[in-house]
Formats: sequence, C-alpha cells, structure tokens
Amino acid sequence: MNISAYGKNYTLSPDQTVLAALEEAQLLDETLVVKSGCKSGVCGACVVRVNGAEKLACSCMANEGDRIEPLKFEDDGSALVRAKAWLIENSGNVVDEAAAARSEKQSDCILCNSCFSVCPVLETNPNFLGPFALTRVWRYTIDPREAATKRHIEAIQANGVWDCTLCGYCTAACPQGIDPKGDILALRSRSAVLGFQDPNLSAFDGMGFGFDPNQGF
Repeated sequence: MNISAYGKNYTLSPDQTVLAALEEAQLLDETLVVKSGCKSGVCGACVVRVNGAEKLACSCMANEGDRIEPLKFEDDGSALVRAKAWLIENSGNVVDEAAAARSEKQSDCILCNSCFSVCPVLETNPNFLGPFALTRVWRYTIDPREAATKRHIEAIQANGVWDCTLCGYCTAACPQGIDPKGDILALRSRSAVLGFQDPNLSAFDGMGFGFDPNQGF
C-alpha cells in the first residue's frame, strides 16, 4: 500500500489503520513525528487530515493512495483560557439528571482540534476563540451550578460568538457528534438577552440603511 504522509511517500503493509500505517512509516523514517494516546478513539491525540478530512487516525482505515497531513490549525488550550470555559462561580445548586442531560453532549468533547482545523474564520482571524472553546462555554452557561453566566458571555464577545460564519464545518467534523454551530447560535441568543449585540452591526449606524419608523426607508 502506497500513501503520502506529511509530504513524503511510503510503501506500507495493507489492511491497517492510519495510525498503524504512520507508526510503520516512522520505523522507516525517524524524522516522522506520530502523535497518539489511547488508540481507542477517546483521547483525540491522533487526529490528522486524511485526503483533506479530519479523522481520528486510530479509528480510520488506511487506503491505497491516501494523503495524510497535519491539522490546518491547532489550539494549545489558550482559547479555553481566553473564553473562561470553566465553572467560574459555584452557586451551590445541585445538578439533577435533567440538567446533566442538557450538557451531556458538550461534555463529550475530547479536544481533538478537528473543529478548530476546519474553521475558515481562523484563516483570517487567528485570535478567533474557535468552535470547541465556544461549545465548552455553552456547556457551562447552561450548568445550574454556574452563578456567573454573564461573565462567560462577556468573555466571548470579542473574537468569539459574533465572528463565527455559521458554516457548519465544525459540526460535520466532530467525531463525538457535538454541534458547535448550534451551541454558537444559542450563545448568540443568550448574548442578546443579556444586552449584547453583534459589534459588526455598529458599522451600519448612521449610514442610512434600513427602516426609520419616523422617516420611512
């Protein structure tokens, strides 16, 4: 089986996962760096781009002619810090089964960076918080233990919730079935309820667009 990995061509054994193929290639080329962890599709450490699509290398079978590349974008965890994606102030409320179920899917995030890699916003704005940081913020925004919901919302106004193009690539790429696009839409609604608005709309203020109830169009 012939594959291309990180710009080099390798002839490898057939019928194995992408991760196993990369590890075999590493035996032939010590300069090849291979990341992995659990090898069970749980930790997200081995994610790569296979023929342009983000895949967990340990769960994806390698095929003849595959082109394997690193992720386009990765985050080192700083986005989670900037987004304050943790429990800020514990209210003391108890998390019942219904509340746990509401955030269960968001809690399944394995920080594999697949959604980060496919995000087109990062091509023009490297400071964008990214889908997984925003979906983690939504997870804590709906947590009944969180007494500082507004602080979460404040933290994602700049380079955050309004900068998303809602393309949905992140939702399609997530190996855990999480819907960051839906979570970002929910965060926009929550932002509006708390008095925030898309700062891009201010660019149209005073430009004569839209309907004036006193003057008409």
